[in-house]
Amino acid sequence: MEAEREFKQDVEREADRAVEQPREHLTRLLGERPGEALPAERAAWNQAARAVESFCIPYEVDRSEPSALPSRPDPADTSWTQAREWRQADEQVLDALEHLGIAEQGCSYPTKIARALENDLGCEI
Repeated sequence: MEAEREFKQDVEREADRAVEQPREHLTRLLGERPGEALPAERAAWNQAARAVESFCIPYEVDRSEPSALPSRPDPADTSWTQAREWRQADEQVLDALEHLGIAEQGCSYPTKIARALENDLGCEI
């Protein structure tokens, strides 16, 4: 129990560092981090970046992939927890892209199309 708590704290610290000093994989996905003059946009960007890192760090996701957050994990090959955590991170990214206006710019984020289809069809893809 103590080891799990320490691991979560380590992940949070590493995610916070990644937000403060974003690397290419985050800016490729979310664009440049908004400045302090745009507090709402900066908060949305920070929250999405933290969600991506909080998923990618414990699951050791390769940051050189085309998207900072990988495609939806195959349910047959992942735990329920990993699938739930991916979905939470994905939602944060999609919300941030919408808030930042990136979604309207033809963003190629992998689940943007899936989410649009889910909304149109009323079911999860």
